Amino acid sequence: MRTLDKTRQVVPPGMSAKDIEMARVAQRCIMEALDQSRADAITLTTDSGEHPTVEVPPAALKLMGQLLGAMNEGRPIDACALYPVAMTDALMSLATADLFAAKWTTRIESK
Repeated sequence: MRTLDKTRQVVPPGMSAKDIEMARVAQRCIMEALDQSRADAITLTTDSGEHPTVEVPPAALKLMGQLLGAMNEGRPIDACALYPVAMTDALMSLATADLFAAKWTTRIESK
């Protein structure tokens, strides 16, 4: 694996069985809701209404669902899903010029 490929992966934090199940259920709920939605924006709120509502585009929820799925399966997450390609390429250029210290876990390094 090339250095550039290694730095684009983020390893999800270790999760308990309860956290894994919660991520699996949340991912399924988000993806099923998006499959049936034609909305331009989706409003997130709490049951009690004590916190402000947040309006998000469906694409943001889709990304959250994909990240939850990767976390649920213990898969590394491609950092390109978190940061635009132009930004990751710029950071890698700085790293290769020794102007930025690129770091990754030993798990990613071994792959």
